[in-house]
Formats: sequence, structure tokens, C-alpha cells
Amino acid sequence: MEFIRRLYRRGWKYLTVGVSTFFLDIGILFVLVTVTPIPYEISVAAAFLIGISVNYYICYHWVFLGTERKFHHGYFYFISLALLGAAIISGGTMFLVETLHLPLFIARTIMGAATGTLGFFVNGYFNFRML
Repeated sequence: MEFIRRLYRRGWKYLTVGVSTFFLDIGILFVLVTVTPIPYEISVAAAFLIGISVNYYICYHWVFLGTERKFHHGYFYFISLALLGAAIISGGTMFLVETLHLPLFIARTIMGAATGTLGFFVNGYFNFRML
């Protein structure tokens, strides 16, 4: 029962942070694809990595407050997983855009929802060790 209570409490916080930093990510993506000549495939990954770094900072200090892992050690694990996440999000977004002909921001939103849910469990259990 305690596990369910922690999952619920941290889940809502993680969702709040995730949605907020997702909007930051989408804003950066919008600027990159409309103002710069950077291809959208690279822009998706760059925007994600910036947004996810802000996400880590907030999660460390709010969602998983009390973790015994040092900030820089946790960030190393977090960014290692985030690089894999960037490849999955970029590849998935490209697939949805190129194959299913979805608009870029819809495709990115779908990929964000899928990877964000998985990220909560992976980080909560393996990185912060608090689930």
C-alpha cells in the first residue's frame, strides 16, 4: 500500500514537471524549425535534451526530494538514458512524420507521452531509487 501511495504522490509531481518541460521542449523545437536551418530530425533531439535537463533539475529537487544519490551522479545516469531517449524520440517522430504523415508537433507529442511514462518508472526505480 505504501508503494501505491508513493507512486501516486510522485506520479502527479512527475506529470506536472513533465508537462511543463514538454512545453519548454516544444517551444525550443518550434524556434529551431522556424528560425534556424537545422533539420527537424536534429532539432527534435536538441530540444528534447535541453528540456529533459531542466526536467532532471526540477525532479531532483522536488519530485524525488530526499534521494541519496548526489546530483551530478544522478545526472550522469539520467543523461545517459536521455541520450537513448533522444534517439527513440527522434526516430519515432521521424517514423510518424515520414511514414504516417502526421504533423511534426502531433508526432512529437505522441512520442513524448510514450517515453515520459516509461521515463517515470525507469528514473524512479533505477536512478533515484525511490519507487
